[in-house]
Amino acid sequence: MTRALLFVLPLLLAFTANAQEADDPCSQPTDKQILKLLEAATKAKDPVDRHAKLKSTLEIDAECAECNFRLGLSAYRIGKESGKGYAAAIKYMEAAKTKCANYHSDVWYHLGVMYYAQDQFAQAAQAFEAFKRFPTEDAARVSKDYDEQYKDVEEVLPELQFYVDFYRHTAPLNPVVVPNVSTTADEYLPMLSPDNEMLFFTRKRQEKGEG
Repeated sequence: MTRALLFVLPLLLAFTANAQEADDPCSQPTDKQILKLLEAATKAKDPVDRHAKLKSTLEIDAECAECNFRLGLSAYRIGKESGKGYAAAIKYMEAAKTKCANYHSDVWYHLGVMYYAQDQFAQAAQAFEAFKRFPTEDAARVSKDYDEQYKDVEEVLPELQFYVDFYRHTAPLNPVVVPNVSTTADEYLPMLSPDNEMLFFTRKRQEKGEG
């Protein structure tokens, strides 16, 4: 009886460890089909073929963090080179972030870059702040270019914060006619003098040349 218990115990421990790994949203995929597709994608030289193989992994597990992360990187490169934008790349990176917020520093960095490129300044600032707070103890989850990326983020954040504050406090634009000043012409860009005595503005009009 004792020998049987000793034999069963290691099996139970192994089963428990596997179950815990499966429950960890940040763990690497273990499905053999997914691993095979990821390996094939790594070896693929054609970007379109690589992207197709990566997309196939989501047919097996749509929430796979590694799959969405690598798809995000692939879609980012395709979007950047083709000029078609980053909608697909953002979707995959957001999925990876939702599954595991601390999956990889590149998730937050690339989200910040893409949101910034699309003039979504508040989202870009949030992503870059999360990138700055990203834990760096596990080297496997940190980009090899992390130091350079961190420097870039530090430089761009003040500009981003300016845009965020600027658009947050935008007042409604309800132009009105100013008596004794406004005309029926196209007028814009008004500005008061420092002493509030004079009003400067731009007026557009057409004039016919002589002759």
